[in-house]
Amino acid sequence: MKMDGSRHSTYQGKEAAKQSILSYLQARQSEAKGHVPPASSAFALALAMPHDFPAWRMPQVYTTIPSALAQPWSVDEQDFSSLQDPVDKCIGLPDGEMLLAISRSPIYSRIQYWPNYAGAVVTYEGRFSFNPAISDGSYGGLAAHPVGMISAQYNTFNFENTANPSAGSEWDLNLAGFEASSAARPHGDFLFCASHKGRRCFYIPASNTDVSRYSYTTISLTHVGGNGVALPLTGSESIHFVVTMYALAGEEWLETLTIENTLTAASPGASVDAVLSYRQPAGVSPGNYVTFTVRMDASMPTTGQPGRNHIKTQAQMSFNTGTFSHLSVPDLYQKRDSVGAIRPVAAAGMLSPNSALYNRQGLVRGIQLPPGQSWLTVVKGGFNGLNTAEGMWNGPWEKGIYGFLKPVGVAEFEMISPFLRLAEYGAYSPIVDVDYPLVPPGGTLLMYAKTDLQTLGSGDVLYAAGQSYTTTLRCLEFRTLDTWFKQDTPQLDQEELEIAMRMITHLPQFHENFLHVAAITGFLRAAKYAGEMAFKHLPGIVRAIPVIGEAARKIKHAMHNQDSNVKPSSGPMVKASLKVVKPTVKAVTTAGKPPAVLTAAAKKPKKKKPKK
Repeated sequence: MKMDGSRHSTYQGKEAAKQSILSYLQARQSEAKGHVPPASSAFALALAMPHDFPAWRMPQVYTTIPSALAQPWSVDEQDFSSLQDPVDKCIGLPDGEMLLAISRSPIYSRIQYWPNYAGAVVTYEGRFSFNPAISDGSYGGLAAHPVGMISAQYNTFNFENTANPSAGSEWDLNLAGFEASSAARPHGDFLFCASHKGRRCFYIPASNTDVSRYSYTTISLTHVGGNGVALPLTGSESIHFVVTMYALAGEEWLETLTIENTLTAASPGASVDAVLSYRQPAGVSPGNYVTFTVRMDASMPTTGQPGRNHIKTQAQMSFNTGTFSHLSVPDLYQKRDSVGAIRPVAAAGMLSPNSALYNRQGLVRGIQLPPGQSWLTVVKGGFNGLNTAEGMWNGPWEKGIYGFLKPVGVAEFEMISPFLRLAEYGAYSPIVDVDYPLVPPGGTLLMYAKTDLQTLGSGDVLYAAGQSYTTTLRCLEFRTLDTWFKQDTPQLDQEELEIAMRMITHLPQFHENFLHVAAITGFLRAAKYAGEMAFKHLPGIVRAIPVIGEAARKIKHAMHNQDSNVKPSSGPMVKASLKVVKPTVKAVTTAGKPPAVLTAAAKKPKKKKPKK
């Protein structure tokens, strides 16, 4: 019984090698003739419209490692039609505006404004990297903290000598993310933490002096024994904590706020809290990315006793202001144990009005930021801050906007694993940590809507066109050990990839919602025909066609004596077979007469003259 999955057999290897070489030669021949290989067109369509066309794997130059494909997508509603009160809360965006940012980051796949008009209380509980000491029974062992991302960070402090009971220690918060604990979940079920310059960071909205609207992070510090249970101090023992918040300023971490607190024998539960807020003046204050460090100084004459030198750190984020949602690829958190290295092949998004037709007054803009530039720089300038931006697309809000992320380099297609496992538990270890750069490779796609203030028939003054919905589309290639996912090698050749990228380079990036499919397919079809028309102006290249064609025939005959086609499973079925051109023969020119042309077509019979 022959199994289809025997890709490593001699037969399969020979067939794959033959197909790869033939694809390369046929792509070169097509390019020389002015033709676009069908696989190149199909891949270009998949990059520009990830959900409307089948997904493709990226070719690998020197290896053929199987991978799986996924095309996750999401559609959800937004409401930015109401007025925000600048006195009561810190505003993330001006009234009547909506921002959508899309990048290649799988953990921050979509960043979008969430106004929170109702002032819903949002809470997320910190989750930390797994401490290997737990596997040995420390801090309550696996019964208290199963293998995975855990609810607390444990640090052990040691004094230099018992004669000097005062000493210090410092550590960063090793946060993997925050798990939602409230009904309102603007970041989804789990907010991943990113990495920047060796520190774990996350986004928080800004806060002002108004006590009714708040945004803060609480760092709880508890003195515990080796079993992880709270251990109150006694006598004159004390521990002094200094918690420091750093905010991102450009590319560097800037010390922003410091909170001090002292743990004594009178402290209830052997714990103290440090409550820190990222504060900005009222107005358009988008918030920022922050990170934390903890420093302690202790005076504990009894420290020499075993089991009295551990600190348990916990974190909670809470706010009732608006924020910018940081959403991962749909269902990434639920599938974290199955996903290995990820290649973000394609990404696209769409902002669409969802109000009555007569209320859809406003404008929409689209732009792709250069690599390394944060979406925060655009927020602070507002919609009008893009008035002079190079490459900006403008359109009416009533038509919406569709845009896809254009590649800017090879680095953004590298496979990166955001999830970490414990080697002690093998390849199937649960995820114990998350590590992905805050600034992803490649650019960031921005779509920005601004609606008009209207007075309705009821007398209400609203941004009535602020009823909308957002569509996000993705194509991911990933590696996994999970046999539930079908894996295969890339069927696209490197030469076909190069041709596809040339087409994508000049393809318009933004379109009106209802026209984007026709506009993109029409552009690529026109590019294909343009290449064929240009062929007749390149006679020098024509001489190479028979050589390439003959090489393809020899390769095909040498490697297999049968005509066999390998069906690509990573995209639409494409046959790149050579086109047979019927010969045209020109006759010798005679004096005073034009040359006669003989073709393979049948001649029309001459009409007989009627008899008189």
